[in-house]
Amino acid sequence: MPKIKTSVLIATSFNYIEHLKYKESEKYLLGDWCLQNASNVNIGNDTYFIQKHHWVDSQKYDKDFAYLDSLNERLLLPLSNLLNKYHNVNYSVKYWRIVLGPWLLTFVPTVYDRWETLRVALDSKRLWEYDLFVFDDNKFIPNNFSYYQTQANSHIWNSFIFSQILTFQYSDKVNFNRIEYEGKYPLDSIKETKYSFKYKVINCIDSLLSLLKVNYKVIFVGSYFDFFSLIKLSLKLNQIPRIHSVFTKNISFKKYISNKGRALNLDKFHSENDFEEFVQGMLFSHIPKSYLEGYLQMEHEISKVRCKGSIVFTGNAHLSNDFFNHWCAKMIESGVLLVTSQHGSAFRQSKSLFLHQEKISDKMTVWHHPVESNHVRLSASKLVNSNRNYVDSGDELSVVAFEQQIYVYRAQTGSGAGTLIADYNQKIDFIRKLAENPFQNVKVRAVNRGEGWFNSLSRYKKDLGRDKISNYNSFEEMLSNSKIVVCTYPLTTYLEAMLSGIPTIVLYKKEQWRFSPIFDKLIKTLESNNMIFYDSNSAANHINSVWSNPLEWWDSDSVLKARQMFFDVCGDVDDDWADEWSSFFRNLK
Repeated sequence: MPKIKTSVLIATSFNYIEHLKYKESEKYLLGDWCLQNASNVNIGNDTYFIQKHHWVDSQKYDKDFAYLDSLNERLLLPLSNLLNKYHNVNYSVKYWRIVLGPWLLTFVPTVYDRWETLRVALDSKRLWEYDLFVFDDNKFIPNNFSYYQTQANSHIWNSFIFSQILTFQYSDKVNFNRIEYEGKYPLDSIKETKYSFKYKVINCIDSLLSLLKVNYKVIFVGSYFDFFSLIKLSLKLNQIPRIHSVFTKNISFKKYISNKGRALNLDKFHSENDFEEFVQGMLFSHIPKSYLEGYLQMEHEISKVRCKGSIVFTGNAHLSNDFFNHWCAKMIESGVLLVTSQHGSAFRQSKSLFLHQEKISDKMTVWHHPVESNHVRLSASKLVNSNRNYVDSGDELSVVAFEQQIYVYRAQTGSGAGTLIADYNQKIDFIRKLAENPFQNVKVRAVNRGEGWFNSLSRYKKDLGRDKISNYNSFEEMLSNSKIVVCTYPLTTYLEAMLSGIPTIVLYKKEQWRFSPIFDKLIKTLESNNMIFYDSNSAANHINSVWSNPLEWWDSDSVLKARQMFFDVCGDVDDDWADEWSSFFRNLK
């Protein structure tokens, strides 16, 4: 009988796995995120195995997405009922969807991903060793959803989640080596946002304007219109321009409930499997303070907000700002209309965010062809002031790098956990296959975002050299120096590049992205005109062939038609965009 292999299970970055005593054992890494800090560890001659991510299987992803969408809805109703009872209020499910929906639709898929990652590993026949750090659970209770988002990118928080799952589900399969954790916790390292002098001046003016008792037609919060465009639109609506900066306030909650005091039960939620039982049992030990012990303080802060209106409009505040969401939910309960806006992308992903935005909105303005019944297509708010006259302005081959979290943070397609390295290697291979002239002019626009992120800037700098890194302060400045733009993902920057008029291609891994069927015909047209590539060799060959005179290709009849089709389907900016938008708001009832 063959000897069963002993493996050391490693769940997160080596930086936090400080007790690797098992020199003869295989190191089993749950994902490539474990390698983020590998340079800090002497790997030596040990044997390593990196697990393939479970959502690389597209059929499994589609099945899991449908399940998580359904689970999100099944959890929301009992959660709403419990919080109504807990706070002695009687608000609708829509109210609670606005308040805590962004956290719920992020948290549950995140935990499910960690659950499935461990299930795949523990299903294999091995003897397991695991360094189980003993944490202070109370140190992980976030102040609000924004704090949760920051924390969820950290290796420490992910180690905590993996440990909770292991002790709940696999205590009979794993030999735990318990270690008291004595380091810093992610929430201890969060710093207050630093605002520019320009923003502080605007904020000061906005605060003075808030003293006026004005009933607005539209209350703009995080609108995605640039400052001057917002002024123009506000004047069209005959109202004082405001950004309502009060909602940037960070509220620190005075009341505190330990995890023991958070032992609440969801009535009428019936678990259908072990994962649901686990989530039900740990939901309230992770729910942000803003929804529980901080709720009354949040209500008090909301009562001090001095703005009334008929319509609330936002492009991004509804996705992460708890202060805004509490206020907004109360406004909607009183009969005010909520309009949310598409805040990015070129090709829309199917059922994005479980249609959360569509479910909370009376109308949702979109840049692309409408897909859902409450979609209204208008000029792209973020791009109404964009420059469309960049042609013949530069000589660089600008590569726009993709920066993403290395852990799954919600259910969505695109390059992510388990696929980021393959996606990055495709781009490196493309650059290295360029002919001498285009290669000499390559400039990569990339960033680092710290722990829990891919940190593409460091990678490109290491693999290509510092001289290949773009140092422009803005995307617009990069465009003004570009001869050709290569986008490495089909989202907002691709639309921005196309609007600039500069010859543009997009190169990405086709199997990693899924879009709404309305884009199928367009994508085929772009493929046939050498505007979309999935293969690094084909993309490099195209750039090499057109480099001497890219406009000959870019301004050809078939490509001009394809470019117009792109704008017709994905988004454009009308010359009279302010009239278009103001008319929409005036006619909304």
